[in-house]
Amino acid sequence: MIRHWPPLWQVTLGFAAGVGLTLWQPEWPPLETPLCLLGLGLALLLRRYWGISGVFLGAAWGLLNLAWQLSAMPDVSTYRQPVVLTGVVTQRFDGDPAGFVLRVEHCFQSSDVPCSRNGHFLLSGAVRLNWYASITPPREGERWRLSVRLRPLHGAINPGVMENVPRRLVSGERARGYVPRHADAQRLNPASGWRLWRAEALQALHQKGAQWPALRWVSALALGHGEALSDDDWQLLRETGTVHLWVVSGLHLGLLFACVVGLGRGLRWPWWPTLVIGLCVAGSFALLSGWGVAAQRAFWMLCLLALGLSGWRALSPWTGIAVALWGVLLLQPLAMLTAGFWLSFVAVGLLIWTFQGRGRLPLWRQALIAQWVMAWGLLPFIAGYTGHVSWVAPLLNLILVPLMGVILPVVLVALGLWMGVGVEWGLHMVAWGFDALMSGLAIASHEQPDTQLVRLWPLALGLLVLLPPGFALRWLAPCGVVLAFWPDTLGSTKTDHWEVLFFDVGQGTAVGLRQNQEILIYDVGPRYPSGWAPLLRPLPVWQGADALRHLVVSHDDNDHAGALSPVLALMSPGLRLGAAGPNAQGCYPAGVQRWGALTLYWVGGPAAGRVDNASSCTLLVVGPGGSVLLTGDIDQATEQRYLGLWQQWLDGESLTVLLAPHHGSRTSTSAKMLTALRPQYAVHTAGWHNRYGHPHESVVRRLSAHRVQQWQTGLMGAIRVRFSATSASEWQALRHHQQRLWDWGWQRVPVRRR
Repeated sequence: MIRHWPPLWQVTLGFAAGVGLTLWQPEWPPLETPLCLLGLGLALLLRRYWGISGVFLGAAWGLLNLAWQLSAMPDVSTYRQPVVLTGVVTQRFDGDPAGFVLRVEHCFQSSDVPCSRNGHFLLSGAVRLNWYASITPPREGERWRLSVRLRPLHGAINPGVMENVPRRLVSGERARGYVPRHADAQRLNPASGWRLWRAEALQALHQKGAQWPALRWVSALALGHGEALSDDDWQLLRETGTVHLWVVSGLHLGLLFACVVGLGRGLRWPWWPTLVIGLCVAGSFALLSGWGVAAQRAFWMLCLLALGLSGWRALSPWTGIAVALWGVLLLQPLAMLTAGFWLSFVAVGLLIWTFQGRGRLPLWRQALIAQWVMAWGLLPFIAGYTGHVSWVAPLLNLILVPLMGVILPVVLVALGLWMGVGVEWGLHMVAWGFDALMSGLAIASHEQPDTQLVRLWPLALGLLVLLPPGFALRWLAPCGVVLAFWPDTLGSTKTDHWEVLFFDVGQGTAVGLRQNQEILIYDVGPRYPSGWAPLLRPLPVWQGADALRHLVVSHDDNDHAGALSPVLALMSPGLRLGAAGPNAQGCYPAGVQRWGALTLYWVGGPAAGRVDNASSCTLLVVGPGGSVLLTGDIDQATEQRYLGLWQQWLDGESLTVLLAPHHGSRTSTSAKMLTALRPQYAVHTAGWHNRYGHPHESVVRRLSAHRVQQWQTGLMGAIRVRFSATSASEWQALRHHQQRLWDWGWQRVPVRRR
């Protein structure tokens, strides 16, 4: 059947498939492979084998483009070496420390020696930098010359969550780093043009926000500054399925374009000038919002739409989508790995599928049909990306999407009046309106049923409801939705299998234990000044339908307890130990509790009520097939104090897994403890190339001398251990299992188990 499709679509789908297959390869092929694929694809194209030629061409382009992007990244050999960058600040982030994105124009290894790839790198694109210098941070639009320290892009790997390196590459980032306190920093040119206006507007809204907090929504909607929203704001938007309304995308540009075209038709403007004015308005808004990747993609797709509407060429809607898909994949193949790529193209495709061939319908019917199609068609994609389904989203979007066509112009006019002539009353009305709107969203979120997505694949059956009436399999659509949320009764029987997951949260500790549909969390990892906590994305995905019941927090340092508040909001009643909230039970004196097939032993603190590293609450878990000792940040003196208890609880058995105390610091993991407990494995929860040097080389040598196999989350990603009474423990390092081509941008050789 595909052979009868138009050649453009055959080549396009083949090209997309080739790019996708390339991006999921674990290792780079030989150097000559892209050229061979390119030649073979062109030969097949000349012989009119449209689909298969597209596959070879897409694979060749994916390899060549990704190799070019990685060649611009610094590698491990240049880590933290000083370089001098000249460029323009394109985005600024308030916080402690302040941060900004610098679009690099020139890169020097010293005063006049350009960055080169022979042993180093050829930097192009953008870098995100933290500002520690003593002078005032740069403003958006300014041009600077800075002495910086860079590090390659490196993302956390956790179950069910896409690594963020592809997203950073799509946004143009090539590295991250910081400007040291005593760095040489020189402003070359002040901001000008639209970037100056945007920077002034953001600064003015930030200052006014102390009086009118709701103005943060103006920053997000009108200026594309999503950092103005808090974690609680984003959580509310996710729960109500309205995130897309506050992230500048094709929806907003399309609404502005439609408003201008509708106004032009009402005033009987000439058709061509009306389309041009609509594109200018949409393009201006895209610039004002920061000219992000989503805004750029939406603007060029809008240009294709305007070309089709102009009558210059009779472009069918499907041809327009094919051309747009070609454009996106040629400019940035890695966009295939982002949620926005799939949501935008699938949404447009579903609307064309629905309305093509229908006669003219009343606007209210068009809105209802469009919302019905979006609710069912995007459900598998949204649930797969967020792990959450909002039941109130269809109704809210039915109301808010058309309303956004009024809200957005009003917000832009109010902002323009305030910045232009100082008229504040319009902005105050907008702030009051946003307060009322968010109160309504909060009520809707609270009232919706609390259901847990158990399995994702049945939601794909929901797409069958979009087939024409009378189709035999449409009845399977509601069955798929019911099956997706049906409790996992088959797995509810008690079992002697249990697992431990050491999350990859950077420089910090977060460990999960699962058995019999219940979960215990030991430490919750860091939370940064921006509010971002690495554990909050993978935890709900890994948790699934199981109950998050027990929590142990070793001590209240940020790298162990930073994400405590949002994790407590996810908890069910259960055991609370250590620094796990105001009503938690202390770990002194030592205690024991049976948990299904496992036995939990704890001991820790206080020495005169201290809550420091040495007072960490330690947890020994003993169960069928093995044991795990979780140690917080204790030092060698504390190890000696607890050693007798641990040996007694192990009852002469050797320890299976040791969480290396204090991330592998040289002040911990004594030889006496290793001799007494005889651990088989040790896990270092330490960030990749962290500034503390964890794990310390003396600890690594000491563990090796005792024949302990070592694992590190920063190098290997999240580490999963499965125990069973009938078999040996099974280990899985997710970076080994999910290694992709972009991992080669920060290492000279593939990651291999040590």
